[in-house]
Amino acid sequence: MSQLPPRQRDLKTLIETVGFEAIGQRVRRIRNRSNLTIRDLAEKAQVSKNTLLSLEQGNPTHISTIKVICKALKMKPEELTGPEFVQPSVVSIHHVEDSMWFDMNTFNMGEENNPLSPEQRSEAAVTPFCHLQSKFPNNKFNPHVVELHNPTPVRSHRGEEFVYVLSGSVRINVGTQSFDLKEGESICFWAAESHNYEPLSEFGTVKLLSIILDPFPKLGK
Repeated sequence: MSQLPPRQRDLKTLIETVGFEAIGQRVRRIRNRSNLTIRDLAEKAQVSKNTLLSLEQGNPTHISTIKVICKALKMKPEELTGPEFVQPSVVSIHHVEDSMWFDMNTFNMGEENNPLSPEQRSEAAVTPFCHLQSKFPNNKFNPHVVELHNPTPVRSHRGEEFVYVLSGSVRINVGTQSFDLKEGESICFWAAESHNYEPLSEFGTVKLLSIILDPFPKLGK
């Protein structure tokens, strides 16, 4: 028979139900959102950096450790370990009515850009793309949809880029190499290398899902 006090038995049940992997990810997200380093939170909770890192990696830890970490994060242990984790930025959704299309060829990040009208979006001279709102506000994960009519200008930028072909066929040029992809195929490359897209389909629109992973995002943009 368990010798734990009733409240502690309840917390133990919550932890076993949710699992340490989920709890560790929750701690990491709250810490990052609070602009705390591992060292900062470890000092506030008076636990070792290795203990906190181990928890964030999903490894089991003592109930007492979870309690002091929750106290440092100014939240109740039951909030962190509950099946319904009510915190901002757990889920992000893009609805159709959120869609705004821009010309990728002339888009300037961080500056005001004019959205394309439905008529402009169908012009052959533009490359329409739409930022998807289904992302978290740290700007490290940046998904968008591209409609390809003509080859895009050669460009390069920080991070890694993932491209999935939703429809049609495309040639992705990265540095001196070229890769031909058809619907259902994908590529990932270092975006700092010069690259561009070329449509290969003779009929219909080439549509791509592009995700840019930026290790040094500009917050608040």
